[in-house]
Amino acid sequence: MIYCFGNSHVAIFSGSDEMVPIWPLLSYDLLPWFRTYRIGAVTAYQAYKHLDTINKIISITGVNKQEDYILLVFGEVDIRAHIVEQSLKQGKDLSVIISEVVERYCRALSQLKTDGFKVTVFGCIAGFILQEGGLPIPWPHSGTLEERNWATRIFNKRLNEYCDVHNIPFVSVFEEMLEKDGITTKIKYLDLNGAGCHANTKLLPLILWKFRDIGLIPFDAKIPSY
Repeated sequence: MIYCFGNSHVAIFSGSDEMVPIWPLLSYDLLPWFRTYRIGAVTAYQAYKHLDTINKIISITGVNKQEDYILLVFGEVDIRAHIVEQSLKQGKDLSVIISEVVERYCRALSQLKTDGFKVTVFGCIAGFILQEGGLPIPWPHSGTLEERNWATRIFNKRLNEYCDVHNIPFVSVFEEMLEKDGITTKIKYLDLNGAGCHANTKLLPLILWKFRDIGLIPFDAKIPSY
């Protein structure tokens, strides 16, 4: 079993386009390989701070350290709402701010590994966009779509590099979510009713194939279509 912890972006692993509730309310998970735990609008920058909550949930669910994986889903909130803003406030290059966030995120990964858990990471998805007609975005955000997607690419790259060195499986569908220009997000993969902030289940088969390809779900598993 793969136990998913993080912000609202764990919802894609429930197998539905419905948003999952915040813990301690339980998600209704449709996929046999994942259990989702949304612990709030948590950031990668503060991931270590949220280990107490994660460990509390782990103790209740009975995670098997030999067989189960802990999947962390953090970072989108940082990129959407904070990284560009902090770059401007602190007068630092975006890449410097991203490195600081990734470094702090990796402290949480390292601690979970030290505690004996098998850990995996889901990279940040491509950034959201203005709804058709330029309707107001209900989510906090800073920077342009181009800046946020550039930040996402660098964030995922540096996180993947850390995972490679420390033998942590890393899965990302970020590049597949982009148009041919490598900048703009493909609108078909976004939940437009939620202002395009979350991935919808059209993206789920690709995500599941990637988890299957690295052996985290059975290779003979039947991947549902959406």
